[in-house]
Amino acid sequence: MKILHLISSNGVFGAERVLINIAKNSSTDFQYTVCAIKNTHNPHLEILDVARSMNIPVLEIESKGKFDFGAVMRLRGIIKEGGFSIIHSHNYKSDVLAFAATRMMPCKWLSTNHTWAFNDKKIKRFEDISAWAMRFADGLIAVGEGTKAQMVQRGLLSEKISIIDNGIDIAQFNVPRPKDLKKSLGIPENNFVVTVVGRLCAEKAQSVFLDAGHTILEQRKDVTFLIVGDGELRNTLENIMREYHIEANVCFAGVRKDIPDIYAISDVFVLCSLLEGLPLCLLEAMAAKCPVVVTPVGAIPNLIKDRISGRIVPVGDTNTLAKTIMEMLSDEKSRERLTVEAYKIVTEGYSDKKMSQQYEIFYRKVMG
Repeated sequence: MKILHLISSNGVFGAERVLINIAKNSSTDFQYTVCAIKNTHNPHLEILDVARSMNIPVLEIESKGKFDFGAVMRLRGIIKEGGFSIIHSHNYKSDVLAFAATRMMPCKWLSTNHTWAFNDKKIKRFEDISAWAMRFADGLIAVGEGTKAQMVQRGLLSEKISIIDNGIDIAQFNVPRPKDLKKSLGIPENNFVVTVVGRLCAEKAQSVFLDAGHTILEQRKDVTFLIVGDGELRNTLENIMREYHIEANVCFAGVRKDIPDIYAISDVFVLCSLLEGLPLCLLEAMAAKCPVVVTPVGAIPNLIKDRISGRIVPVGDTNTLAKTIMEMLSDEKSRERLTVEAYKIVTEGYSDKKMSQQYEIFYRKVMG
């Protein structure tokens, strides 16, 4: 069975990594191709480089605007020439393109919702169009109950939506602590490292992370706050850092290819998001045996139980976040205890192989 994964990408983030993890674990019954939409105003084709490195076939489709009828016709040509049985789209632009291109075509269309952003009015308009188009899909996947609830709220039928949890390559995050990484990042060797990983955007709430960092640094100076990733709010976050005069204790590391090493030098991982589906960075931190502090959004409460597999803090509560991080840094035994349970949870339920098997079961079901 030939599957075309279609995505309009801004880099290699959660949805892109899920897509790659599905494709790299294919059974002999499936052939996957990764197709990226090349937006002329904002081209990001990094996912194709990742796919090529794993010998996954790749394609690209040029799109010259918000809706390019030529892109629809180019995708129809790819479907015909490639003989694809299923087109699997992974975000709102690819959903709309897949909807338009698969009309009256002898293939199925599936969509995975990796979570909608709600708080961005411009993006919400596109997501509304995507939600309308999804009504015509042959199958819908949500990455957690929270994401499914978003879809139902937008008018999609609950019985049409299946939940498939994200998964990661567990072994990839079992790495020794690198010797020189702290030095290369300008982090003092004896400092604790508190880390966030993800796109720098409003829903990830890195500003709350910096607020908590400022509170902590008023009490102790042996902590570095490491921000990994890039995005539209980088300048805003750097301005917050300068306003607090905490430049010496904050490191903006940008997009990294050594994420397992990043977790290995981290003493606490923080995810203070306003909304999430099932974040891969949390699964990765758990697999790396890095203690976690999280907000109870999306599917996160399915993984993290407070004081059992991690710590949970209220959304947007800077003071509680700062207090909890301080407690974690002061109690090494507690950190170790939490990571044991978290590692057990992620290894038993959230491997990329298990995720891929669930997707292949879904593909077979859709094809009858």
